Parts: sequence; C-alpha cells; structure tokens
Amino acid sequence: MMHSLTLGRLKYTFLFAMSMLFSGLLPLSALAVSSAHTHVGQAVMTFSHATSLLDKPRVVHITSTSHQLKSSTQTGRENKKTALTPIFTQYEIPTQYSESTGIDAGVDKAIWFSEVDGARIGRVTDTGVFTEFVLPAHSDARRLVALNNGTIWFTDLTNGKVEELVPFLKLLFIYNLPDGAKPFGITASPEETIWVTDYAHNALDRLKFNTNVLTTYPIPTPNAQPLDLIAGSDSTVWFTELYGNKIGHIAANGDITEFAVPTLNSKPTGLTMGSDGNLWFVEQAGNKIGRFNIVSRLFKEIPIPTPSSRSLFIVALREAQGPVRAAFTEYEGNKIGIVNDDESISEFTVPTADAGPYAITATSSGDLWFLEAHYRANHVTRLTF
Repeated sequence: MMHSLTLGRLKYTFLFAMSMLFSGLLPLSALAVSSAHTHVGQAVMTFSHATSLLDKPRVVHITSTSHQLKSSTQTGRENKKTALTPIFTQYEIPTQYSESTGIDAGVDKAIWFSEVDGARIGRVTDTGVFTEFVLPAHSDARRLVALNNGTIWFTDLTNGKVEELVPFLKLLFIYNLPDGAKPFGITASPEETIWVTDYAHNALDRLKFNTNVLTTYPIPTPNAQPLDLIAGSDSTVWFTELYGNKIGHIAANGDITEFAVPTLNSKPTGLTMGSDGNLWFVEQAGNKIGRFNIVSRLFKEIPIPTPSSRSLFIVALREAQGPVRAAFTEYEGNKIGIVNDDESISEFTVPTADAGPYAITATSSGDLWFLEAHYRANHVTRLTF
C-alpha cells in the first residue's frame, strides 16, 4: 500500500546527491461467528508534548545486489463457502535467516521488505527478481512504509532511529530519535510527515523531515506499548496499544483519545483502515479480529476459527477487489485469514510448515504478499485467488 507525500523531499535528495557526485564523493554507480456490537467509554486527553529540532540526518552511500532464486507455486484447497482457491507463490529470500518483519507495496509495482537479521532492505518483483540494499552494520530494520515518491522509510528498533532509503540513488538518510527510543510501527501522512510508535517512551513521534522537526506525544495510559499505527485521510493517526488494550487516536492538534477494546487483555497488534471507513485490527491474545467504527465508536469482534492462532498483522482490500474486506496473518496457526464481505472468516494454510506468517500487504491489483518470518521458511510469498 503506497503512501502519498509531496515531492519536495525527493528534489532535495536529488540535489544533494548531485552535489556529492560533482564533488567526487559519490560514485557514478551510485468461519462466520456472530458477536455483539459494543460501545465503550472514551476519554480525550491533552498532554504536554515536546518539540525539538533534530540534527541533519546522517547520509550513507550503500550498495545493492540483485538475484533471481528459485520459486515454487502451490494451489491450496478451495474454500467451499467462498469458492476461493488459494494459489501460493513462494520466493526464497537470497539472504539466509533474514527474519523479515516489515512489508509494503511500492510505486514501482514491486514489494519492499525489511530483513532484521540480514541487515538489508529487500525488493522483489512478481517474476522473482530480488534486489537487496545492504544497511550499515548492526542495523535493526523492522516495519517499513513505501512512499509514492519512490522512497522507503523504516524503523531501526535497537538503534533508536528512523531511516529513509532512496533506492535509485543508493542513499540512506538516518534520523536519530530521543535517547533510549524503541521505534517499531511507522506510517506516513501528508505534508511530508512520518509517524512512528516508540514503546520505550510510551509515545508517538512525528517527524517533519523537510524541517527536521520532531514532536513527541506521550500516551495517556501508562505502559501502553504503542505498536502499530496508520494515518487517516484527515491527517490524524490511529494506533494500537498492546498492553493498554486500547485503540488510540491522535488529532491534528495533538489531542489523544483512547477506546478500550471489549475483550480484556486482547493485545491489539496490527491495524488497517478499511475501504468501508472502519478500522480493522487483530487481537493477538484475544484471538479475534476487531472492527471499530470511527463514527459511531462501536466495536465488533469476530472470533478466529483456529484456536491460539496468534494473529499479528492485517491489511485492507478495496471494494473493487471482490467480496473480501481484509486479510491477516496467523503466526502460530500458520495460515492467512480472510475477512469476507459478510464478516465471516476463511482460512488458508501456508504450504511451508511452521512458516511463521508475519507482515502482510496488498497490491492495487488485489494480490496479497506476506513474509514467512521463521528461519526455516525465509520466503516472501504471494497469495492470489
């Protein structure tokens, strides 16, 4: 899913790269189960936030390698209720034991993903051609987002940084967050703004990278552990609180509103904005898919058929892509779940045993792509029907 920003930053990047080139510093090679709707209480809170001017990002010139490795295609069993027959195409990641955790579809019609242990950002086409961009030593790339200007932004968890990859220039811009930060989730909103969750500081960070201005917004619930987040169409942001057991919303003025998930200790993890205008999220411990109507403030929870599936992340599909609203990963269930138009759930088993399906994204054509994060799998997999 691509994210829109203006091109101002890209122009700056290009001019910067050209200046380095001409100064000789940059080489030329450069199941259906009913559930009740629940209306919960909410509280709007305004906390003091801190704004600071960051140092200019460190710029690193990186290298890349390209490979085309083996791929395999397997057709699963047809789901009789939905008449969907899954076709899994698995692409083996060139770097072994990469432990990939972040994925997004790019404007270049390729799939971009992070490699935690591989210390790389990877790109794969639908024909199985991989390009891997080698990051500095000890990098810890986690979640990522692909912007429509071609740049890839990601969080560096262990090192407390947010980084921007400019692929065609092979440049990496590294932004330092406050000391001790642990950034994980990342999203982009208009006006050249990047948002990240920082669970170490129990906060959200907003980076306006054209001005290097960072604003930190503390979350009202102590030890909430904000995890995933997504920007709304109105420049506001929605996020999950893993231990706070809430869905949070931050308005343009910085006010934060929190909504308690009906199931106690459900551990809401990934979330997405559906084409129906609702938020959809996964309950990792509750073993449910949640739907939150952002207008009525009503929750609906749908139990996942597989017990203890440990669902992690979810992606919405557009109405034009058929009678499917969202797709999600089941890390322990080893399945991809589908929320159908009638809000029943269908499940499809991943061909590789114990693959650990983790992050998931969708292309504009409706293909699903997900990461098999277990070491024994190490695949980027496409799922079509």
